[in-house]
Amino acid sequence: MAAEQNLLKGLGHFGMVDVFRAEHGYGDLDIRDVSHGQKRFDHIFASESLKSIDCQYLDHDNDCSDHNPIVTDFDLQG
Repeated sequence: MAAEQNLLKGLGHFGMVDVFRAEHGYGDLDIRDVSHGQKRFDHIFASESLKSIDCQYLDHDNDCSDHNPIVTDFDLQG
């Protein structure tokens, strides 16, 4: 977890954020908030100027992948 945080928080120097963590914080993750097993291998990085409305991992039936898809809705009007 510490290695993930160091890497992901360091993106701020480049004007980028981990959209999921910007919305949900860096606390403990619920099982619905992971992409594979107990870990977050899938991320969405975006410019700080993009405003995320919602970012979440979707539950799926594992037919196509062993990872849960992560989806973000951005407010492109504001």
